[in-house]
Amino acid sequence: MPAECMDKWFNSRRPAFLAGRQFWLQKHPVLRDSPLSVLRGQAEVYCLLDSDGNSWLLKKCHPGKGLDRHYLEAVSRLLPQHPGLKTGTDRTVLTKGSLKHTPGSFFSVALNHWLDNTILMTRAQGVDWTAVADQLRSGSLVLQASQRLTVCQRLNELVQVMEHHRLAHRDIACGNAFFELSSPSCAFIDFDSAFHPSLSMPKATTCGTSGYAAPFAWRGDYLDACATWCEHADRYACAILSAEILVLGPQSPMTGEGGIFDQDDLRRRSGKTVDHAADALAQHYSQALSLFRAAIKSRGFDDCPSPGDWIACCQTLMAGLPRPPKLSDLEPPDPEFFRNCLHGRRTLPFWRPPRLADLNDPWPFRPGVPLPTIPLPSGPWKRH
Repeated sequence: MPAECMDKWFNSRRPAFLAGRQFWLQKHPVLRDSPLSVLRGQAEVYCLLDSDGNSWLLKKCHPGKGLDRHYLEAVSRLLPQHPGLKTGTDRTVLTKGSLKHTPGSFFSVALNHWLDNTILMTRAQGVDWTAVADQLRSGSLVLQASQRLTVCQRLNELVQVMEHHRLAHRDIACGNAFFELSSPSCAFIDFDSAFHPSLSMPKATTCGTSGYAAPFAWRGDYLDACATWCEHADRYACAILSAEILVLGPQSPMTGEGGIFDQDDLRRRSGKTVDHAADALAQHYSQALSLFRAAIKSRGFDDCPSPGDWIACCQTLMAGLPRPPKLSDLEPPDPEFFRNCLHGRRTLPFWRPPRLADLNDPWPFRPGVPLPTIPLPSGPWKRH
């Protein structure tokens, strides 16, 4: 439920001046008298619009789940400047003094206090994998093999960028990976548990999502945060998400988080959900199957395929896909075609038909084998 101070801001219909910008709370599409907010794990997230129409997010952690300000600011400095990491680099941890009292803007003491330790960040482009998965299951979205391979490659390229800077997200999952399918591009959100060797692990930290967590990161019935506080900690979850990108469709199983894999199957390294993905990969992307199996059988993050392994696999599979001919490889069109079109005359095909001599053995009959003949009735072309 939205905080009382947020309701008062929303009902004022006025912008609030935060971090040097004016922001409006977005209206809920169904509950018209409420601001648009989403509960996500350890926080509630409000959707904002600035004066230029850009989308922003305001994240407020639940009591006892707040992270250390110095840690959050250090993560933002360590992340490289990359379009897929903007929600981590272009964010501000607000304080009690971040709300300014300017003419025409909303201000309240309660909101000013509530904003302390909230995170203001840009909104990632595209939609999360959960939403894409829902469309693929319903059949409202169909991705061709080339699109799936490109999206999978973009995901691994982003993980590779982070690994190059010795960073790990530590919670790659369907809700934290956003995709713009028209580009295509990939972006991550929620860098509140990111690893870097120069950082100390925060007391309040996530370390994985059900359906994507490595089996060797569990200690009994609980995920061990220390097990993922290391370099290459994204490789297992990245392999799981890569497999989902390649195979998810109308017949795919669905778990509580929206992905394919049941966490118990991942911990056992076998089961219906693992078999479903392996069978689909064997049928359509056999080279990716070996990478998937290596991740499933892994005993540590360094046993998992690297992002470079997945990128090379996607590029190899892309090279084997049928491609349409380039226009530069086709013969020039017959000029008579355009003249006939302009004068409304009957036209021949745009491209000249091939000569019979250029075709590869058009007759499937062996020499010496008599061809069957079919007699025609008298006057077959005569109208009756």
